[in-house]
Amino acid sequence: GLEMLRRQVFDVIIVDLQMPVMSGFEMLVQGRAAHPSCVWIASTAHASPGYEGQCLSAGFDGFLAKPFSASQLHQALLGVPSKPRKLASLPAFDLQTFMTRFGFDAQLMQELAQALKTDAPARIQAMRLALDQQTFDDIKRQAHALKGAFSQLGDVRVPHLCLSLETHPESCNAVLIDEIEAAVLEVVLAVSKAACAS
Repeated sequence: GLEMLRRQVFDVIIVDLQMPVMSGFEMLVQGRAAHPSCVWIASTAHASPGYEGQCLSAGFDGFLAKPFSASQLHQALLGVPSKPRKLASLPAFDLQTFMTRFGFDAQLMQELAQALKTDAPARIQAMRLALDQQTFDDIKRQAHALKGAFSQLGDVRVPHLCLSLETHPESCNAVLIDEIEAAVLEVVLAVSKAACAS
């Protein structure tokens, strides 16, 4: 679970408190450090009176006793306020993780670097044009494409920013696109350097 948190951004995490390797409370402490604005919901089949209060005091944002229904899950999510994330709180692009994931394959990294240099700026430019024309479906489409591509690379900043546009394209503005462009450039430069050094 913690490994997935290093590679991906989540809006909500439901944690089983009785896991075999570490407790849900331990995972909360370690995971919250990497994703301070994520919503954390505790879940257990061994709930006793006062246990929910204990979980909330420990830092969880919500509580679900097992077994729970889809309706109960929905109600639990409705009861948790959303937490806006600041870009600075998200982990920077981890080049080592990226290189490990792609097996230090020099040719593959060079191909990826070239594809990023071509595709990402074109999509950002298309997003700016869509903003000018108020064509929100185009913003959503470009955001979805960037989110998927950069998630595959192990990045979390670009996918996080693009997720907000994919779900609420009408909230798009020039400042947000600038933030996406800066985050994209960081990854493109890192991958390009790695490709040249390979």
